[in-house]
Amino acid sequence: MAAAATGDAHRRRHVRHQLRLDQCAHEFGATPWWHGGGSLEWELELDRADQRANVQQLQAWGYAAEWIDRKQVQELEADISPAVIGDVKRCVT
Repeated sequence: MAAAATGDAHRRRHVRHQLRLDQCAHEFGATPWWHGGGSLEWELELDRADQRANVQQLQAWGYAAEWIDRKQVQELEADISPAVIGDVKRCVT
């Protein structure tokens, strides 16, 4: 399957998933722990090459994947200890 077609399939699946999440949010009402989508991931330095390749692939498919620094992580998730992470991959949905 071509990269563009693969990316399109991923986006369609993502849209369907997001619609289901929106339905759940409507059904359950206020959920202060729910951020509405996205993820943070970090790896040991020796594993970052694969993670960087993954970010590039996600960006090629049109996802809002980006690298953020420790300060930005703390703004998003204050309970994550900056001592245990380096730069972080952020995927926004």
